[in-house]
Amino acid sequence: MSKVMPPVSTVPVDRARPFAIDELFFSTTDARGVIRSGNDVFARVSGLELEDLVGKAHNVVRHPDMPRAVFRTFWDALGAGRGVAAYVKNLAADGAYYWVMAFAVPAADGFVSVRLKPSSPLFEVAQRVYREVLAVERAVEGDDVRKRKPAIEAGVAKLHELLAAEGFGSYREFMYAALTAEVTARAAAVEGVAASRDVAADEDPALVACRGAERALERLVGDLERYAELAVSLGEKSEFVLGLAEEIRLFALNAVLSSARLGEEGHALGAVAEILGRRSDEAEPAIRALTEDIREAITLLGAMGFRISAGKLMTEMVSVFLADLRSSDEASTASLATELTALAAALADSGERLAASITAFADRVRAIESGVRKVDGALKVVRALEVNGRVEGARLNDDAISSLFATIAHQVTDAREQLQTYTTLRSATRADEAPREAAAVQAAIASAADAVQALAAA
Repeated sequence: MSKVMPPVSTVPVDRARPFAIDELFFSTTDARGVIRSGNDVFARVSGLELEDLVGKAHNVVRHPDMPRAVFRTFWDALGAGRGVAAYVKNLAADGAYYWVMAFAVPAADGFVSVRLKPSSPLFEVAQRVYREVLAVERAVEGDDVRKRKPAIEAGVAKLHELLAAEGFGSYREFMYAALTAEVTARAAAVEGVAASRDVAADEDPALVACRGAERALERLVGDLERYAELAVSLGEKSEFVLGLAEEIRLFALNAVLSSARLGEEGHALGAVAEILGRRSDEAEPAIRALTEDIREAITLLGAMGFRISAGKLMTEMVSVFLADLRSSDEASTASLATELTALAAALADSGERLAASITAFADRVRAIESGVRKVDGALKVVRALEVNGRVEGARLNDDAISSLFATIAHQVTDAREQLQTYTTLRSATRADEAPREAAAVQAAIASAADAVQALAAA
């Protein structure tokens, strides 16, 4: 007998609904967010039967503590055809709450959503941010529902402001980091669990193919933490590189001023300063191009981590779905053919996006390597000019000039040493192996998607 749907006035209570970190919820919805299917974990934790959930809008489990700004951001991304992730606090039938990291992608004429238990440090950041955003929304709306739209807009602005204060340039940047962190933490917590779910190859070809795709993604998931650390390091270095052009120009200006102070005696020094300024102007485009490549690499690293995480969740989710089907009756299995088709399409798309992301990042790494060579060539010239400047300073017995060019020498040497760290980026990220690796992962995921599609057709 099915449970009665909870009334809209369900009173939230300060009690969490438990579920294990190795469990995944999932559901499919139509384009309006109406639930079409889900799994037993979703039903159990929400405190509802699946037949009660199907046909209801997904906000049936919306908790009043959730800022509407987060849902606006979530649905805007889905409406634009992009995958999206967010921490979400849900309301169970008994008034208890349960937090999830929700990942969703467009699929067929609706959406597929996978949820997992949050366990990374970014979960605490989200809860802190959400409390402040919710306070802003409530202050703007008050008791007047006509002010809901401006309240949401104020919430979105506050969300971005608070995330920026936490070091994230956009919600997408935070989302990339959060999903990657959660999948990494979950992988460490459930290590060995996946192996216990293996099935014999002759039992279910679609399930075996999905497990194969999971295994193909495991090494990439193992790299997620290293990629996150690399993104931080690249971010620090990009600011350093961007400052180079201005520093060289400033040195040239100071040298010009020093030569002017010396009159005729500073003629040779003025010539050095003039060339130094010209070289600074010539080096600036290469420095700015390198900075842009580094920033783009950081964005691509985030996207790659996000898509590795998404691919892992999608393949595991489909495995769980197929395993559940094995214990379903024939009528139930037949009725889910549409959902299988949607899952197959979403799975294939995740593989394509992941492969494209891996390849794009590898291309950007090679661009950085080329840019480093150009900037280093410009710095060699500056270093040679610095030597001439010091010689002039010594000839003129001018300590200020000698000190100026000694500073230039130190800065240029430091800059070249910093740039050399980028020469290891290619090997550290296995950029040369990327095309083969991307093709192998995509092939494994495509094979799983084809097997699921074949099952749906059958």
